[in-house]
Amino acid sequence: MPEDFEMEEDRYIPATVLDISKDCSAEIQMLRASDSPRQIVVNRAMVEEVSVGDKSYYVILENYVIGFLRGPNEA
Repeated sequence: MPEDFEMEEDRYIPATVLDISKDCSAEIQMLRASDSPRQIVVNRAMVEEVSVGDKSYYVILENYVIGFLRGPNEA
C-alpha cells in the first residue's frame, strides 16, 4: 500500500448526548427524560469541536441527528 494511504472513516457514528438545548424540538427533548445513556447517530462531518480555554466540547445541531439508538425494550 502507498505510504500516504489512509483508511476511510465511517461516515455515520454513534454519539452520547450529554445535554440538550431548551429550544430543541419535542423529539429531541424526549431524550432528556431517558434514564439510560442517550445515544444518537450523527454524520461525522457535522460534529463541531469548540475549544474554550483548555477544554474541548463537541456539538451538533439537531437537524444533523440521523437517528436515535434504543435498546430492544425501548419504544
